[in-house]
Amino acid sequence: MPLGASSKDQLLTIREVTPILRMSTATVYKLVQSGELATIRVGNSIRIPRHLLPLETKP
Repeated sequence: MPLGASSKDQLLTIREVTPILRMSTATVYKLVQSGELATIRVGNSIRIPRHLLPLETKP
């Protein structure tokens, strides 16, 4: 995490989110497609803000 960035500002990739949510990559992509998981597009990449993950899954 960059200096001065809080976990609220942290953007995660799909691969980083899968172990946190304890789901497969395909399932996370389905959540993104259905709109159940909020994302931010960075160029051609999908990023998920850590603060938008469901509370019960946060470490």
